[in-house]
Amino acid sequence: MENKNTILALLLMLLVWTGFTFLFPSHEEREGGKTQVTAVSSDSAESVDARKTQTTGNNNRQTESFSEVSSDTFKVREEDKFVAFTNDVYSITFNLRGGVVSSIELLDYLQENFSDSLPVALLDNKHDISTLGLFSGGGFGLRGDESYSFTQHNKGSSQVVVLSTALDNGIMLSKTLTFWPDTYLINVHVELENTGNMVLSDALQLKLNNYWHDDLAGNRFDYLGFTSYVDGKLHEDEIKDIQSAKKTYTGDISWSGYTDKYFLSALVNSDNVFDSVLLERNGERISNTVRVSDLSIAPGAKESFNFDVYLGPKNIDYLGASGKKLTEVVDFGFFAFLSKPLHMCLKFFYTFIHNYGIAIIILTVIIKLLFWPLTQKSYTSMRAMQTLQPEMKKLREKFRGDKEGLNRSMMELYKEHRVNPLGGCLPMLVQIPVFIALYKVLLGTIELRHAPFAFWLTDLSVKDPYYITPIIMGATMFIQQKMTPSTMDPMQAKMMLAMPVVFTFIFLNFPSGLVLYWLVNNLLTILQQYLIYRKPVSVKG
Repeated sequence: MENKNTILALLLMLLVWTGFTFLFPSHEEREGGKTQVTAVSSDSAESVDARKTQTTGNNNRQTESFSEVSSDTFKVREEDKFVAFTNDVYSITFNLRGGVVSSIELLDYLQENFSDSLPVALLDNKHDISTLGLFSGGGFGLRGDESYSFTQHNKGSSQVVVLSTALDNGIMLSKTLTFWPDTYLINVHVELENTGNMVLSDALQLKLNNYWHDDLAGNRFDYLGFTSYVDGKLHEDEIKDIQSAKKTYTGDISWSGYTDKYFLSALVNSDNVFDSVLLERNGERISNTVRVSDLSIAPGAKESFNFDVYLGPKNIDYLGASGKKLTEVVDFGFFAFLSKPLHMCLKFFYTFIHNYGIAIIILTVIIKLLFWPLTQKSYTSMRAMQTLQPEMKKLREKFRGDKEGLNRSMMELYKEHRVNPLGGCLPMLVQIPVFIALYKVLLGTIELRHAPFAFWLTDLSVKDPYYITPIIMGATMFIQQKMTPSTMDPMQAKMMLAMPVVFTFIFLNFPSGLVLYWLVNNLLTILQQYLIYRKPVSVKG
């Protein structure tokens, strides 16, 4: 029984760890402050190509542009004009044919972990896909290919971009985008003025488009796809499930968008104007299309509405400041009530030491100290059980074939020596939720993306390129296993010694930050075992 308890504890830890991995997957200072605006028309081929080469690195792409002419169709047009807008965090290209966005770059985040890397592009101009287009039915006659004017100005600390167009039926439409420094939330104010002599009524549709190819599909650790927060719940819809059928959400829509492991593009229903959101895929274009409440505009009257757009990192601070439960997009797993405080602690330590590797080590030490009494009790109990093995062996021989008598005698033996047969198992089980919670934090938090530790570990969000830390971690598990008191038979002992090998292979491709945590935890456990086992055992009789 005592052998099985130890085996059960370790196997259960492995089972729970693996189970939650599958069930809850994933997922230089720059000069700034000044807004730069450049207007480029399609007949200026050299200028357009030069800027596209700088922002996308695509030297072979021909000078072609596009605009969104309906909810389902794209066309290349000679009249397209591009405007480049840059502030502290964005480099955005607007296409004035349709008043849409054709590229979005995040200047504070690089695609690769080296200084010459291009910025992360949430949307680029290599796939002829634009976003944030407005459409309507016949009432307003907003096709999506109208020619917009562009103006920009500063308003306090914010920058304001105004896109305006006049429709054939007398509707004057303007989209005002307000950008603030050091934030990834953009406010959009849409205003329609009826300059005609008839009442006009219609509903508007707003499309958030993204590029998709099946090669982008995530794995069980990293979710990529549609994500929406509706009726107080987070909904994730994989792209493969939308190919054959569109999906619509109604009700209390907080936001809807597209996410990958580290970044989010979302339409935020800040003023509660979204009636529904439609998820769809058309070739390489995936869309979150929101429907805005029906508008009726009398001659000479105006109607307007507001919403927000989040285009940026899945950083808790930025998401939290945006409101509308955007923080729910960060997957903290089943034990989020533990993951969130651990994440806060990790960031807190970083503010002082500016190294997430050291912050992980400090957090590991603190967690180990908190659980020190439990693990102390666990290993002490296992050692006490080991000292009772001679007497337990005698009882097995005495009650051979009498299972009930053996169990009764065992319980009397435990009671006589004040030994709890579950004492080595239960303290370990209590720690499992904390292990899983920290695992979720280290697996997908954006703060570890491109975060260096020391020596060859220059990015804690990816695997150790030389597999050094996983191998050392496996070796420490082997040492820990050899030091653990054992009452197993030779076959069971061999099975348990295989666990370090299994864990080593599992951790080979895990983020090095997670491996670092497990390695440090093993070293501390070895130290604790050494301190316990150097003292003589005392079993009370």
